[in-house]
Amino acid sequence: MTPEVGNNAPLPVTRLERALQWFSRATLVAWLGYGFLVWDHIPARVPTHFGFTGAPDAWGDRSVLLTLPAIGLAAFIGISLLERIPHRLNYSGVTITPSNRAAVYRWGRLVLLSTKSGLLIMFGYIFFASTQVALGDARDIGVWFVPAVLLVTIGGLVGALVQLLRLR
Repeated sequence: MTPEVGNNAPLPVTRLERALQWFSRATLVAWLGYGFLVWDHIPARVPTHFGFTGAPDAWGDRSVLLTLPAIGLAAFIGISLLERIPHRLNYSGVTITPSNRAAVYRWGRLVLLSTKSGLLIMFGYIFFASTQVALGDARDIGVWFVPAVLLVTIGGLVGALVQLLRLR
Protein backbone atom coordinates (compact mmCIF):
# COMPACT_ATOMS: atom_id res chain seq x y z
CA MET A 1 0.00 0.00 0.00
CA THR A 2 1.23 3.48 -0.81
CA PRO A 3 0.19 6.03 1.83
CA GLU A 4 -0.91 9.47 0.72
CA VAL A 5 1.39 12.30 1.71
CA GLY A 6 -0.55 15.55 1.96
CA ASN A 7 -1.54 17.06 -1.36
CA ASN A 8 1.61 15.70 -2.97
CA ALA A 9 2.15 12.46 -4.83
CA PRO A 10 2.06 9.26 -2.78
CA LEU A 11 5.34 8.19 -1.21
CA PRO A 12 6.19 4.62 -2.23
CA VAL A 13 6.88 2.08 0.49
CA THR A 14 10.49 0.83 0.49
CA ARG A 15 11.64 -2.79 0.69
CA LEU A 16 12.89 -2.23 4.23
CA GLU A 17 9.52 -0.82 5.27
CA ARG A 18 7.72 -3.74 3.65
CA ALA A 19 10.05 -6.21 5.39
CA LEU A 20 9.45 -4.54 8.77
CA GLN A 21 5.69 -4.68 8.15
CA TRP A 22 5.85 -8.42 7.51
CA PHE A 23 8.16 -8.93 10.50
CA SER A 24 5.68 -7.10 12.76
CA ARG A 25 2.78 -9.14 11.44
CA ALA A 26 4.67 -12.42 11.83
CA THR A 27 5.73 -11.47 15.37
CA LEU A 28 2.14 -10.68 16.34
CA VAL A 29 0.77 -13.89 14.78
CA ALA A 30 3.49 -16.04 16.41
CA TRP A 31 2.90 -14.44 19.79
CA LEU A 32 -0.88 -14.83 19.63
CA GLY A 33 -0.53 -18.37 18.30
CA TYR A 34 1.75 -19.29 21.19
CA GLY A 35 -0.79 -17.79 23.60
CA PHE A 36 -3.61 -19.90 22.16
CA LEU A 37 -1.47 -23.05 22.38
CA VAL A 38 -0.47 -22.64 26.02
CA TRP A 39 -3.47 -20.84 27.53
CA ASP A 40 -5.17 -23.97 28.85
CA HIS A 41 -1.93 -25.09 30.52
CA ILE A 42 -1.17 -21.81 32.31
CA PRO A 43 -1.89 -22.04 36.05
CA ALA A 44 -4.27 -19.63 37.78
CA ARG A 45 -1.37 -17.67 39.37
CA VAL A 46 1.21 -16.02 37.10
CA PRO A 47 3.96 -13.44 37.54
CA THR A 48 2.60 -9.95 36.92
CA HIS A 49 5.81 -7.99 37.43
CA PHE A 50 9.53 -8.64 37.22
CA GLY A 51 12.14 -6.71 39.19
CA PHE A 52 15.35 -5.21 37.86
CA THR A 53 17.16 -8.53 38.31
CA GLY A 54 14.54 -10.29 36.19
CA ALA A 55 13.01 -12.25 39.08
CA PRO A 56 9.22 -12.10 39.50
CA ASP A 57 8.24 -9.85 42.40
CA ALA A 58 4.44 -9.79 42.02
CA TRP A 59 1.92 -12.49 41.20
CA GLY A 60 -1.71 -12.39 40.14
CA ASP A 61 -4.51 -14.02 38.20
CA ARG A 62 -3.63 -15.40 34.76
CA SER A 63 -6.22 -13.11 33.16
CA VAL A 64 -3.70 -10.28 33.72
CA LEU A 65 -1.65 -11.86 30.91
CA LEU A 66 -4.40 -10.87 28.46
CA THR A 67 -3.45 -7.22 28.87
CA LEU A 68 -0.18 -7.85 27.02
CA PRO A 69 -1.75 -9.04 23.75
CA ALA A 70 -4.40 -6.32 24.09
CA ILE A 71 -1.72 -3.63 24.37
CA GLY A 72 0.31 -5.25 21.58
CA LEU A 73 -2.67 -5.40 19.24
CA ALA A 74 -3.68 -1.82 20.05
CA ALA A 75 -0.11 -0.63 19.42
CA PHE A 76 0.04 -2.59 16.16
CA ILE A 77 -3.22 -1.06 14.89
CA GLY A 78 -2.49 2.46 16.15
CA ILE A 79 1.04 2.63 14.79
CA SER A 80 -0.05 1.05 11.50
CA LEU A 81 -2.59 3.85 11.10
CA LEU A 82 0.02 6.51 11.89
CA GLU A 83 2.37 5.07 9.26
CA ARG A 84 -0.20 5.97 6.62
CA ILE A 85 -0.07 9.67 7.48
CA PRO A 86 3.61 10.61 7.89
CA HIS A 87 2.77 14.18 6.85
CA ARG A 88 0.76 14.59 10.07
CA LEU A 89 3.63 13.66 12.40
CA ASN A 90 5.63 16.23 14.37
CA TYR A 91 9.22 16.41 13.10
CA SER A 92 10.44 18.77 15.85
CA GLY A 93 11.72 21.83 14.09
CA VAL A 94 12.42 20.27 10.70
CA THR A 95 10.95 22.39 7.95
CA ILE A 96 9.49 20.12 5.30
CA THR A 97 10.57 21.25 1.85
CA PRO A 98 10.14 19.65 -1.57
CA SER A 99 13.79 18.56 -1.44
CA ASN A 100 13.68 16.83 1.98
CA ARG A 101 10.01 15.73 1.99
CA ALA A 102 10.57 12.12 0.91
CA ALA A 103 13.54 11.59 3.23
CA VAL A 104 11.80 13.06 6.28
CA TYR A 105 8.55 11.15 5.74
CA ARG A 106 10.40 7.88 5.08
CA TRP A 107 12.41 8.46 8.23
CA GLY A 108 9.18 9.05 10.17
CA ARG A 109 7.65 5.84 8.84
CA LEU A 110 10.82 3.90 9.60
CA VAL A 111 10.86 5.15 13.21
CA LEU A 112 7.22 4.10 13.59
CA LEU A 113 7.86 0.68 12.03
CA SER A 114 10.90 0.10 14.23
CA THR A 115 8.95 1.15 17.30
CA LYS A 116 6.09 -1.17 16.39
CA SER A 117 8.43 -4.12 15.85
CA GLY A 118 10.26 -3.40 19.10
CA LEU A 119 7.07 -3.14 21.13
CA LEU A 120 5.74 -6.40 19.72
CA ILE A 121 9.00 -8.19 20.48
CA MET A 122 9.15 -6.75 24.00
CA PHE A 123 5.54 -7.48 24.97
CA GLY A 124 5.69 -10.86 23.25
CA TYR A 125 8.79 -11.80 25.21
CA ILE A 126 7.23 -10.64 28.49
CA PHE A 127 4.19 -12.80 27.72
CA PHE A 128 6.38 -15.77 26.81
CA ALA A 129 8.61 -15.38 29.90
CA SER A 130 5.61 -14.94 32.19
CA THR A 131 4.02 -18.13 30.92
CA GLN A 132 7.32 -20.01 31.18
CA VAL A 133 7.77 -18.91 34.80
CA ALA A 134 4.14 -19.75 35.61
CA LEU A 135 4.56 -23.20 34.04
CA GLY A 136 7.75 -23.79 36.04
CA ASP A 137 9.94 -23.95 32.92
CA ALA A 138 11.89 -20.81 33.87
CA ARG A 139 12.72 -18.93 37.08
CA ASP A 140 12.88 -15.38 35.77
CA ILE A 141 12.62 -13.16 32.70
CA GLY A 142 16.41 -12.95 32.41
CA VAL A 143 18.78 -10.54 34.09
CA TRP A 144 19.62 -9.08 30.68
CA PHE A 145 16.01 -8.06 29.86
CA VAL A 146 15.71 -4.71 31.65
CA PRO A 147 19.17 -3.43 30.62
CA ALA A 148 18.52 -4.56 27.02
CA VAL A 149 15.17 -2.76 26.90
CA LEU A 150 16.73 0.40 28.32
CA LEU A 151 19.67 0.23 25.91
CA VAL A 152 17.48 -0.34 22.86
CA THR A 153 14.99 2.36 23.91
CA ILE A 154 17.61 4.99 24.70
CA GLY A 155 19.76 3.97 21.72
CA GLY A 156 16.77 4.15 19.39
CA LEU A 157 15.80 7.57 20.72
CA VAL A 158 19.33 8.94 20.35
CA GLY A 159 19.61 7.46 16.85
CA ALA A 160 16.27 8.97 15.82
CA LEU A 161 17.26 12.39 17.18
CA VAL A 162 20.63 12.30 15.40
CA GLN A 163 18.92 11.43 12.11
CA LEU A 164 16.36 14.18 12.66
CA LEU A 165 19.17 16.70 13.14
CA ARG A 166 20.78 15.50 9.90
CA LEU A 167 17.53 16.04 8.00
CA ARG A 168 17.26 19.64 9.19
